[in-house]
Amino acid sequence: MNSIKYITRGDSDFQGKPRAFFTSHPGDFQLYFKQISEEVLSLQNCSIWYFENQDKSGELDEEQKFSIGTMNLIVIPVTERLLTDEGSFSYKIIKAYNRRKGKSSDRQTFTVSTGNGFSGIITSRK
Repeated sequence: MNSIKYITRGDSDFQGKPRAFFTSHPGDFQLYFKQISEEVLSLQNCSIWYFENQDKSGELDEEQKFSIGTMNLIVIPVTERLLTDEGSFSYKIIKAYNRRKGKSSDRQTFTVSTGNGFSGIITSRK
């Protein structure tokens, strides 16, 4: 099973904190997770959740789908790999999040870009 893990500022408890979920194309995880997580945690005292194994062959069980649906924010680095591999694990996570959240009017989606060439999509509940 693909276990879900989290990080917080100073390894503090996640209870009571907003929940963000990070996912990426498997080939991009090592490139972006640390950098993006550090940036998010410097701006917001939240918990950042992620799957230990970003392998695209993994399937989500109902508990994992439910967990993703409870997140306040989804962070996805948008890369060429992500956009060209519809079978990626991230694609399954995005589908699970959208199903759990219901109508698209219940969510806000933003595309972000930084000066160092990183761009990403942030999806959050209103």
